[in-house]
Amino acid sequence: MTSKTDIAEILCAAAGWRQPEPDGDGRLVFRLEGDLAWELVTPDDRTAVFLADLGACPEDRPDDLCRRAGVMAAGAFPRRRSVLSLKDGRFRLHHTVNLALSPLEELPDQCAVFLNDCAWWRANWPTA
Repeated sequence: MTSKTDIAEILCAAAGWRQPEPDGDGRLVFRLEGDLAWELVTPDDRTAVFLADLGACPEDRPDDLCRRAGVMAAGAFPRRRSVLSLKDGRFRLHHTVNLALSPLEELPDQCAVFLNDCAWWRANWPTA
């Protein structure tokens, strides 16, 4: 099994990042240039999940933004491997890696896919 700390060490070594310190809840949050923050989650030490918050769904017009984001997600599906979701009124992007099927050497490439998807969503995010 691979721990969250092990995964973070692999990613930081490959990218030249500083190792993030766990916050009060034990979460590992990476803060990168361009105001990009994302979290590494390992729910069972066999799965790595890269997770980024894209922002709140506006309370005054949630249907409009949800519809537009859904159309974008459907259109981006063939090209983007990360998944857009809505949880607790916030849009989130996540990319899951099955550690049993992906060699640890592929983690930096999987992270790059996720970060490219984050950049695409941030650049193309629909405005309400």
